[in-house]
Amino acid sequence: MALMGFAEHRRFQDWAKPGLMGKQYFLGFEKYLGGSGEPAYPGGPLFNPLGFGKDGKSLKDLKLKEVKNGRLAILAILGYFIQGLVTGVGPYQNLLDHLADPFNNNVLTNLKFH
Repeated sequence: MALMGFAEHRRFQDWAKPGLMGKQYFLGFEKYLGGSGEPAYPGGPLFNPLGFGKDGKSLKDLKLKEVKNGRLAILAILGYFIQGLVTGVGPYQNLLDHLADPFNNNVLTNLKFH
């Protein structure tokens, strides 16, 4: 949570003053936090340690994939919460119950219509 807060704070700073991420002192890591050249989008070697997206088109495609995968992860976590509310136990226990008796412990049998 602290790392995400740090990244969002840096993103806001760059949005408020474009180019600031590479100029503001941060424990000697300024050159690694230089930004991507686009305001409000983190970049630099620290955010891209393997150097993916060398040209503009592939970098744009990778950004789009990152957003789509983030949205998919949000839906997966939402599914965990809903599953916990519906069944009263966590996803691991639900998996164990389903593996023990798949015909009586599944989506259709866990929905309670009252």
